[in-house]
Amino acid sequence: MTHHRLAACLLLPLTACATRFQHYDFAQARLPGGGYDTAKLIAELKASGANGLQDGSWFPLIHLERTEFAPTPANLPDGYVLTTVSASGPIFFAGRNDRRIVDGKGALVESAAGNWFGWGLLHHAREQDIATTHGLRRQTHGRTLLLFGGNELRYRADAPATNDAPPASATTTPAAAK
Repeated sequence: MTHHRLAACLLLPLTACATRFQHYDFAQARLPGGGYDTAKLIAELKASGANGLQDGSWFPLIHLERTEFAPTPANLPDGYVLTTVSASGPIFFAGRNDRRIVDGKGALVESAAGNWFGWGLLHHAREQDIATTHGLRRQTHGRTLLLFGGNELRYRADAPATNDAPPASATTTPAAAK
C-alpha cells in the first residue's frame, strides 16, 4: 500500500466527523472598521432566547473556526463575551484566539488576543486591553523559541476603549494572523 493510500485510509474516517454549525451569521453584526456591533449582538441574543449565538466549523484535529457570543460566566463582570478561535494544522499547530468582554450596553470592558505557532513552542503572543478610569491599559507578552521575548505594560490615556475597531495590532477576524 502506498503512502497516499495509507494516508487516505487514515483520514477518510475523520471526514465523516467534519461539522459545520451555524446558529447566527456574525457577518450581519460587522462594523465598517472590522469590529462587531455589540449592541446589535446583545439585541439579537435577547431576541433569540438562546444561551448564546455561535457559528463555526470543525474538522477533527485539523481545523477549527468558531465565533460565539454569550453572557459572561459567574467569574467575570456582568455583561457578554465575544470569542473567536481559529486553529489549523495537525493537532492545531497554529492558531489565533480573541476575546472581548462588554457590559450590558455593549461598551468594551476588556479584550484579549493571542496567537501561536508550533503549539506555542516556536512562537506565542498575547495582547490584553483593559478599559480603566485612567485610559486603556495594554499588556503584551510574547515568546519565540521559549527564550526570546518579553512583557510590556502601559497606559494609553489618549486611546479610549471602543467596540467599533479591533485592537491596534490585532483583528477580531478568526482567520487573521499577526
